[in-house]
Amino acid sequence: MFSVHDFIMKTLRGMVGSYPDFQAREYALNWYGKGKLTEQDLETVEGWLAPAVPDPFQDPLTTPEEDPAEEPGEDPEEDPAEELEEEPEEEYDASGD
Repeated sequence: MFSVHDFIMKTLRGMVGSYPDFQAREYALNWYGKGKLTEQDLETVEGWLAPAVPDPFQDPLTTPEEDPAEEPGEDPEEDPAEELEEEPEEEYDASGD
């Protein structure tokens, strides 16, 4: 069975990204004023329109999974100071003995 409410909500969902946000809000408010949408419906529409709030402490150039302190392929358990220690070299005997 046809539902005017579902039709309006589908129309509003289709407007997101295709029309300016103010037009989708205006359309929703018109239907709210006619009694076809509820406050909860307006909240849903607002959720579709509201941009995700970025984390101000997240570097926008990295993804949340990346740790900017680590290079790819680097073992975080490995101590970089160990790489600097040189092993003593064996003396080379040129005489062949």
